[in-house]
Amino acid sequence: MAVGFTPKHIEDFPLNDLTPQQFFVLADEAATRINWKVAYLSANGLIAYTDNGMFSWNAEIKIKIEKGIARIQSASTSNEIIDWGKNKKNVINFITNLEELKGSIPKEELDIKYQKISEQLVSQEEDILKLPPATTTEQINGFFYIFKPVKGFFITPILLDLNILIFALMVISGVNIMLPDNESLLNWGGKFPAYDFRR
Repeated sequence: MAVGFTPKHIEDFPLNDLTPQQFFVLADEAATRINWKVAYLSANGLIAYTDNGMFSWNAEIKIKIEKGIARIQSASTSNEIIDWGKNKKNVINFITNLEELKGSIPKEELDIKYQKISEQLVSQEEDILKLPPATTTEQINGFFYIFKPVKGFFITPILLDLNILIFALMVISGVNIMLPDNESLLNWGGKFPAYDFRR
């Protein structure tokens, strides 16, 4: 179970007898086989997204190939604190599918497939997989981004900020955080038709 601003799970997978290009093809095939949406392809790896529906938990999977090792990272795409082991399951599922494909596709065929895919790859100069990982400060700023109104994302942050402000005022005025009584909730705007009728 991963905990943090963006819960994630990372595993290193040695390429062993595979070339980076052969591993890349297997990774692309494995992601497609699991029904992930492959959104980014470069000579250094790929980025894919789980597709569990709009209102379900989803993750971003980054696979970066470097110095004979593939670093596989699954990170939550929403602002949750705990992932309940889902990111680890994503990585294990990917590795399992990759191992199955590795035994079923000849290396010559992998080389041919890479030649076809190579035309779609992002250039080395524009490759975001070559960027260093985000610092702790950048991760914290990313977490708090949801509370900051910006152009195109204005109403939701304001509603979140107002809810937090009301909650803080309730606590300051003496409302119990864990077990607020009914009278306190009604005084702060809670709705109960029978109570409204008595007033």
